[in-house]
Amino acid sequence: MEDTPRSVTSIYTDFEGRRSALLRALTSDVQRFYDACDPNRENLVFHGDPAGVWSVDLPAEEVPPELPEPCLGINFARDGMQRSDWLALVAVHADSWLVSVAFYYGAKLDAAGRQQLFTAINRHPTLYETVTQRQPASNRRRTDPEPGGEARHAKAADRPLSTGRMLQRSDIVPQLRGRQAELFWPDDNLWYEVNLGAGSCLSLTASLLQLRGAEPVQPPLQDAAGNVLLFNGEVFGGLRVEGGQNDGIALLDVLAAEPPAEISQADHVTAALSALRGPWALVYWQASAHRLWFGRDSVGRRSLLVHYPDTTCCDLVITSVAPGCSSAAASAPQGTTGGLAWQELQPGLYSFEAGALAHKALPAGAPIDLACVCFDGGRSPDRLAAIDALSELAAVAPGRQWRLIEVDASLEDVERHRPRLLSLLHPADTVMDLNIGAALWLAAQAVGRVRLVPARPPSASSTSPGAVTGEAPLYWAGGVYRSAAHILLVGHGADEQCAGYGRHRSRFRTHRWEGLAAELAVDMARLWTRNLGRDDRLLADTGREARHPFLDERLQLALLETPLALLADLALPPGTGDKRLLRETLRALGLPRTAARPKRAIQFGSRLGRAANTMETRIIVWLYLLY
Repeated sequence: MEDTPRSVTSIYTDFEGRRSALLRALTSDVQRFYDACDPNRENLVFHGDPAGVWSVDLPAEEVPPELPEPCLGINFARDGMQRSDWLALVAVHADSWLVSVAFYYGAKLDAAGRQQLFTAINRHPTLYETVTQRQPASNRRRTDPEPGGEARHAKAADRPLSTGRMLQRSDIVPQLRGRQAELFWPDDNLWYEVNLGAGSCLSLTASLLQLRGAEPVQPPLQDAAGNVLLFNGEVFGGLRVEGGQNDGIALLDVLAAEPPAEISQADHVTAALSALRGPWALVYWQASAHRLWFGRDSVGRRSLLVHYPDTTCCDLVITSVAPGCSSAAASAPQGTTGGLAWQELQPGLYSFEAGALAHKALPAGAPIDLACVCFDGGRSPDRLAAIDALSELAAVAPGRQWRLIEVDASLEDVERHRPRLLSLLHPADTVMDLNIGAALWLAAQAVGRVRLVPARPPSASSTSPGAVTGEAPLYWAGGVYRSAAHILLVGHGADEQCAGYGRHRSRFRTHRWEGLAAELAVDMARLWTRNLGRDDRLLADTGREARHPFLDERLQLALLETPLALLADLALPPGTGDKRLLRETLRALGLPRTAARPKRAIQFGSRLGRAANTMETRIIVWLYLLY
């Protein structure tokens, strides 16, 4: 075979070798392939070479690459989907890559050659068909043709044919229940196996931490027509909420409203939910259509887990936190609790910028609590940095009462709360998840000694940002303090949108701006499964609600419209070029020392992961608690 395939025969031989490699990975080598796609590694791609050898590795560093690149980051979705669904998705992308490589080589063939190449390739079932065990209708049993004529082809329609009716529960007689049938689907010309069940029962349960509305409401919310809504979130826009009205009730009214004649009920619900601005997750039963809706906002700021029916449990279960005891979670297979498989339902610079901006948004008399957790007896460098940053904030905003809650924790605290933490983290179950989760959960308790900056009238020299002339005095308050705040400001999305991670610097070094933009897009796409759902469960367990300033829909749009070179300049050293726009904002707010601090990842720079072996840790987590 030539070094570079040029003829139809050589290109087809190349295709067959690569296809056999990918097919083996997805079938006989599937466990080894699954293990190689570790979500904690960098962006991985799935290759097959002409010799029939598959590999999972980092993408090529050549720009442009020698061949069309496979799908980037196949590993990131692995633990956020059912295994069979993830393998099917990988197979689809692998099929696309095989065809793109073949026609990359075949670009110089004439029309007859390209047709010959496609015909040869099309003799094989796709990897997707093989992995999902779906075969073209021509390879499966068809309806016998009518006597004296050819078989009639069914046509898809948007409503049942006049000669038939919708299947009712009563049609499934006892002799058919639990049996299987074959269904021919004319849209894709395939046969599908279906199970005939005994009918369904819908059970809805909810509890409420209510922060809005003049009167308490009892979830689940239900109207006279039988529509039911379970809503966990806050509506900041896209829905009219009257003063004193609960936003869940306002949303149910809109979802249940009769749409105009030209708009279907499904489109009406989709449009109403798409317009929402703010963090939310919901389950909605649409009684008139007998349809169950469930989902979360486009970024995934509120937790929503799902168990799809399987051989262990035939129920569809949707929940904010996986039920079941944590001891079961600790011993069950990956992704399971109490025998059930759970997954996140698809759609952290903890910086002082959030505190400074909160100062500008809140009334002057409202105090702001800042919670900081340390695992080194209060002696860590991060604790000193926290005190220094508090002093900066107090000098910039002397009329505000700032309270630094110093949460001193130990590994014994983590071990004591481990069962509860494992239950809340589930289905996230790595050591990194436990380290991050323990620090975040303990910080959100906001219980510890408090360092006060008493409010005082602003001086003439500090009425504008950047005019700081001195440091504010800090005072100890006696005893142990617990914050009574209901709102937590967290920094999710800052690093992912403004290039704050070390891997962003590596990607920029090898692939420049185009590579960095692709890396940021991947980070935002997987934020829901890596961070948001997990952290929402942890923070909600403390009785407080997380708010995400950097994930506000309008801010996301503004950052997407901003040239990347203004968001970050990774040719500059760490602490300067990463998150450049945010650092400049901090300087404009009068916090130059905070603006110059390099990022410290919770689990690495703070040494929490190392503490289990060395009994030494230095970690600081910042949370802004608002009343």
